[in-house]
Amino acid sequence: MLLFFRLTWSYVHNIYIYIVSLTCMVLPVTITMNLGEPYEKIIEDIIREGHAGSKTEVVRQALKAYKRQLQAEKKEEARLVKKKVDKAMADIRSGKAKTYPWEEAKKELGLK
Repeated sequence: MLLFFRLTWSYVHNIYIYIVSLTCMVLPVTITMNLGEPYEKIIEDIIREGHAGSKTEVVRQALKAYKRQLQAEKKEEARLVKKKVDKAMADIRSGKAKTYPWEEAKKELGLK
């Protein structure tokens, strides 16, 4: 969209201001895939059962579900790591795990 404004500055000068408004649009991207017979049948079954209205919708839903699954797995992994770290720290605090001064550990590992 192009807008044109004319402002008068004193008696002699005219200032013309052009404002260009750019509209952000999401353009559809076409991807061609050959999924093979078993997956085509799954897609058709999903549409026939009324879970989606088109092949595109099936793929979009599947991608969203996969992303949610990956995020859940990432959260679970972080939870398990935190659990292990908490256990190790509890063992250190209780004296169950042996600790070494940093200088001694560096010496043993051959670090400077």
